[in-house]
Amino acid sequence: ESRGGEVHYNISFGDSAPIIKDVYSWRKHPCVKDGIEVCGKMHWDAKVDMQLAIGPLNFGIDRILIDGVGCIIFRPLMDQAPILGGFHLFYCSPPKLRVGLTGLGGITRWAAVDDKVMVL
Repeated sequence: ESRGGEVHYNISFGDSAPIIKDVYSWRKHPCVKDGIEVCGKMHWDAKVDMQLAIGPLNFGIDRILIDGVGCIIFRPLMDQAPILGGFHLFYCSPPKLRVGLTGLGGITRWAAVDDKVMVL
C-alpha cells in the first residue's frame, strides 16, 4: 500500500503467449540480414497482474485481449541460443483490444461508465 504520495507498481504478463491463428504469408525479410517476417491473424488473451498505487489510490489491469491481423519480424536469427535476437510486432489495422481494469479503474465495470469508455 502506498502512503504519503509514494508511487508503487507491479507488472507481470502471466504465462500465456501470443498465438498466430492463421498464417497469411511469410518471407525472409528483404531489409534485415538473417530475419524473417510472418503475417497473419494474431491473438493474445493474457491474465496479467499490473498494479499502480499512487498514495491511497490503486489502479490495475487483470486481463489484456488483443486480436487482429498483424506482422512479426524476427531478427536476427542466430545459430546458437538464444536463436532469436529480437522482434518487431505491428498490426495492419487497429486490433480489437479489451482490457480488464481493477481498483479505481474497475469503475468502468459499471454499465454507465463502461458505455462511455467503449465509445472512446
